[in-house]
Amino acid sequence: MKYRDFIKDLKNGNKWEKKLAPILERFIFTYKAKIMNFSTIEGREKQRKGVDIELVSEEPDIEVKTRHNKYYKNKDILLETVSVIHQNILGWVYTSEADVIAYCWETENKTNLEPIGYLILLQKLRKTDWFKTIENRGVPTKVGSCKNGLYWESYGRAIPINDFPPGVLYEFDPTLESTIYKQVKLDRPDKISSYL
Repeated sequence: MKYRDFIKDLKNGNKWEKKLAPILERFIFTYKAKIMNFSTIEGREKQRKGVDIELVSEEPDIEVKTRHNKYYKNKDILLETVSVIHQNILGWVYTSEADVIAYCWETENKTNLEPIGYLILLQKLRKTDWFKTIENRGVPTKVGSCKNGLYWESYGRAIPINDFPPGVLYEFDPTLESTIYKQVKLDRPDKISSYL
């Protein structure tokens, strides 16, 4: 098995996270209705001012996953189920505390991202019956990594994009212009906030 350099992959991931951050922070948010409770001090004060319901804006936590271009076929997404096989450490699909995973592929020359990426509503995905059978889905995949002379293997499932349950996967365009960030285009921007 060919082992990838963990430090090199980490630096590469950080590069794309920094470039995507300004874009992602501008377009994903949700509103939740907070009903004023008269039994609390805040609720009484708001209701006396004529406010019964307050809309509160919340921004989800986002984790970026960037996959190498040789895997870009726009057919599957690799979900890591075991982070370190020999220690049986759970992978990010189980342990990430992010609300949304921004899943992207680098271009072949590694100067940009491919024009199709996916936003995975991770917390919603975990609540589906589909997620309970994740270990039986897609193609089992091992990935080797090394850091400072230590070698380990991770395990995941390459899940076909069409196999994801409805309402948990949204296509977006993460491509970046050379020095100016381009606005992300969602296929259904009206729906993303209602699912967070």
